[in-house]
Amino acid sequence: MAETKLEFLTNQAGEDEGLGHAGIETFRDTPFTSCSREAGQNTLDAADGKPVEMVLRKHMIAADYIPGIEKLQETIAACLKSARHSGTEKDVDFFENARQVVSQDQIPVLEIADYNTTGLEGSPNNSGSKFHALVKSTGKSNKSTVTSGGSFGIGKNATFAVSDLRSVFYSTVYGTPDGERSAVQGKVQLVSHRDAEGIERTAKGYWGHPEDFSAVENPDLVPEWLRRDQKGTSVFSVGFRGMENWVDRMTAPLLSNFFVAIDDGEIIFRVGDDERVVNAETLAGLLEDARIEEAAEEASHGDDIRLARQLFRCRKSEDATSKRFRIDGLGEFSAKILVEEGMPKRVAIIRNGMLIAQSFEHFGDKFARFPGARDFVLLVEPADDEASKILKSLENPQHNAFSAGRLDDPAKQKNITRAMKRLINEIRTLIKDNAEITGGDAVKLDELGEFFANAGTDDSKVPSAEDDPETTRFTPAKRTKPKPRKPVAPHSEGEEGG
Repeated sequence: MAETKLEFLTNQAGEDEGLGHAGIETFRDTPFTSCSREAGQNTLDAADGKPVEMVLRKHMIAADYIPGIEKLQETIAACLKSARHSGTEKDVDFFENARQVVSQDQIPVLEIADYNTTGLEGSPNNSGSKFHALVKSTGKSNKSTVTSGGSFGIGKNATFAVSDLRSVFYSTVYGTPDGERSAVQGKVQLVSHRDAEGIERTAKGYWGHPEDFSAVENPDLVPEWLRRDQKGTSVFSVGFRGMENWVDRMTAPLLSNFFVAIDDGEIIFRVGDDERVVNAETLAGLLEDARIEEAAEEASHGDDIRLARQLFRCRKSEDATSKRFRIDGLGEFSAKILVEEGMPKRVAIIRNGMLIAQSFEHFGDKFARFPGARDFVLLVEPADDEASKILKSLENPQHNAFSAGRLDDPAKQKNITRAMKRLINEIRTLIKDNAEITGGDAVKLDELGEFFANAGTDDSKVPSAEDDPETTRFTPAKRTKPKPRKPVAPHSEGEEGG
C-alpha cells in the first residue's frame, strides 16, 4: 500500500454540491480572524504543558512538491468548465482565480503549527480518533475535555476559508505506548464535477492511500515540508490568500481574543517569517502598536483591538475591583471592573482564556445601556470547571454568543435561562455598586442624545423655539376652577336631534 494520490469520492447518488459549503461559508466574511481564532483555541485545548506555542508561517512551495498537484489542476479545470456552462458568476470567478493560483511555479502555503501539545492521538484511520475527527468527521468535535474551547467541529473549516484552492494538509506526531508515530493526509473541498474519465465525483477529495482514503503513516512517502519532527500538529492551507500585511492581520485577532491566555502565560504565538513573538512580555506593547490597529481597522475590527487594550488595562490596574461569586445552576465566576473616564461601558465574557461574547442577548440583556453609570469596563469569566462546562454547552459554532437554544432538553433550557438571568442580575448589581453616580454628582444624560438631532455639536447652540431639556426648570401648572355649564333644556317630543 505504498502508492499515494489525490482522489475524489465517486458521486453515486448524483448529488449536486456547490461552493456554498456551510462550514467554510461560516468563516468567509472574516477569514484571517476566524483562522487565527480557531487555531489558537485548538492549540490551547491540546496543551501538554505550559506554555503552548502556536506558529504561523508562510511558505512558497514549488508546485512539483505539493502532493496531488496534477490531479488538483485537472479537477479545477473541470470545475471551471462546468461553471462556465451552468454555474454562477461567483463560481466562475472562484475557479478562474483558483486556476491561476494552482498553475504557478511557486504556491503560497500557510502553516499553522502547535508545540508543547499532544498531537492528534489515536490511530489516524480509526473512527473516533482525534485525527479522524479532524479530517473526516462532520459536526463532530475532536476535543477531549468537557471544558475545551470547541464543541461543534466546525472550526476546522476556517483553514479552508483562507485557501484559494480550498485545499488543506494535516500533519501530526503523537505519542503511543510504543513511541511516537506520525500521520499525514490532505483534503480538498470544491464542487461536484465530472472528471477527465467522465466519472461523476463529489466535491470532496483526499490525498493519501486511495484504497480506503486513509492517512499516510510512513514519513518516507511524505514530502519533507509536510513532516514534523516533534509531537504536535501542523495544518497547511494551500493557496494561502495572504496579503502584504497578513502578519498584522493575523496578529490583531490573536491579541483581541487571547489576551487573557497570553497574559496568564498559557500560550505564546509566533507570527511571520521574522517570528513576531506575542507573549506576556510583549502583549502590552503590541496592544498599542499602530500598525496592528490599522490592520484591524482595515478588517473592520478596530473596536476589537481597542476593547482588548481597555480590558487588559482592567486586568492590570490596581484601581480595579475584583469579586468572586457563585450562581446556582451555573457555578463559580470571577469578575473585575475598572471605573475610569474613557472606558467604553462594556462587559466581556471570557472562557478558556478567550474572549467569547460581550452580551447575553439571547437571555434578554445586550449590556448596551447603563443609565446613570460612570465609564467602566468589566471582565467576567468562569472560575471552576462546572461554570466553564455549562457556558461551553451554550456557545454557538462561532464561539461568540450564548443561547439556551443550544440545549435539546426543554427542562434544561428553562433551568439554564433562569440561572443565566441570575448571572445577569449579579453583573448588573456589580456595575451599580461600583459605577453608579451618587450624591450630588451631575450627569448629562448621554443615553438621550440620540433623540436630539444636534446633541453634542456646535449646532446644538443655535437658538430654538424648543427649550433645552437639560437646563429647563419645570414648575407645576396653576389650577383654575372650571366655569359652570348652563343647563340644557330637554328636547320636545317630535323635535329633531341636534
